[in-house]
Amino acid sequence: MKEIAMRKYGVLIILVCVVLISSGCGASGPEFKTGTLTGTAKIGDRPFDADAVLMFLDSTSGQAYTAPVAADGKFSVGEEVRVGTYTVYLAPKPQAPDDPEMQPTGVTMDTSMPDKYWNEATSDLKVTVNEGDNNPTVVFEKS
Repeated sequence: MKEIAMRKYGVLIILVCVVLISSGCGASGPEFKTGTLTGTAKIGDRPFDADAVLMFLDSTSGQAYTAPVAADGKFSVGEEVRVGTYTVYLAPKPQAPDDPEMQPTGVTMDTSMPDKYWNEATSDLKVTVNEGDNNPTVVFEKS
């Protein structure tokens, strides 16, 4: 009789362990609030035309995003953006060759833009992303 009771408890303990272990599986980590980020970039009062892409960096979380800019100054980050305050700065536009056999060409910086905009540590432009749609206007001032 004692042996049967021990087996029941053993089976019960194994079942409890399996349930506890399996309930912890599949967790994907914390969920973060996000929003979309589309807007307009300008140089002074005209559409952005620098040979560059916009970079967005949240130095608190380490999150970073890029956005190409169209000829009319419109930009869009192609994924959901984590809520936060981002420093906006520039990076050279990658030069992808049209022919895959060609050697890649180097990137160049648009020297007509002030140096401070080419570095996240010196750029003074900020964008705050909240939940939902965010449509800021980013204005670069030429000196």
